[in-house]
Parts: sequence; C-alpha cells; structure tokens
Amino acid sequence: MERVPSWYELYEQNDKLEGMIHIYQEEIVKLEEERDDLKTEILFLRKQLEYKTMGKPQFHRLKDKDG
Repeated sequence: MERVPSWYELYEQNDKLEGMIHIYQEEIVKLEEERDDLKTEILFLRKQLEYKTMGKPQFHRLKDKDG
C-alpha cells in the first residue's frame, strides 16, 4: 500500500511547485524580450544585406500619365 502524504507534505510540495512556476514565468518574459530584440536585429541585418547586394533603394518621382 502506498503511504498517503500528510497535509504538511502536500503543502510543502505545492509551495515548491508554485515557486518553480514563478521562476519559469520570469524566464519566459526574459526569453520573449530576447526574441523581440533578435527579430529587430534580423530585420535590420536583412535590410543591410539588401542594401549591400542591391544598393540603396531607388526613389523615383511619380510621373503623370500624360507626360
């Protein structure tokens, strides 16, 4: 037969698990911030690569259809 844990043991285990959840939630926030920073950096580097391979974007004046 399995031993039934006491109320105190269950309370301690629950407290430990809640602490772990809190730590993981903080880590998730840090990783999400890091992900956002990396996405921004990737967009910047892609734009730099585009400029390097194709030159700066060309801006043309819009011409009227008549002339």
